[in-house]
Amino acid sequence: MILRYLRSYAVAVFLVLALVSIAGAVEITGPVEIREPGVYHISGDITYANGLAAITISASDVVIEGAGHRIQGPGEGRDAAGIHVSNSASPPQNVVIRDLDVEGFRYGVYLVGATDCRVERMTASKNQVGIGVNQGSNGASLSSNHCTGNRYGIALASSNGATVQDCVISGNAEAGLYIQSYAQNTISNNRIDNSRNLL
Repeated sequence: MILRYLRSYAVAVFLVLALVSIAGAVEITGPVEIREPGVYHISGDITYANGLAAITISASDVVIEGAGHRIQGPGEGRDAAGIHVSNSASPPQNVVIRDLDVEGFRYGVYLVGATDCRVERMTASKNQVGIGVNQGSNGASLSSNHCTGNRYGIALASSNGATVQDCVISGNAEAGLYIQSYAQNTISNNRIDNSRNLL
């Protein structure tokens, strides 16, 4: 009886904490630049308008909760990203992006000089690069992502210490994985099925 009560109490506390977490998030309804730390919740599908990216993140300690929504781009020929994480004056750290579909960009998700970032449970398709990690974006963790039908599934360049795991990387036209000047990577437990898996 006491054990059952404790379990019920624990579940109730968890639900309250979850509601507080959602209530404390900042809502995103369209293209935006994020300049402050915090949790951001995408509340609906977003269509790219113009500029560098649909969502630009220039702050550290940011969490993007996509809730399964889509960011739609203008096509891979346009020099734009679905989500662009970069700030040359103060490079972002500890950015988490998860649970989003990103389609029709040059880069679905693009980390530039951003360290110790996580990209999780993303679906990137019909982009030139599904997920790009570049220019000193050390320690990136890419997990449980689906990168399919892009020109390149995942591109790692000029950075170190990436982890790519539990991802589906398939049907990408040029290569599933593109790796250049990138060391100390851990690539494990992925399903990689492309005409060229590694370039």
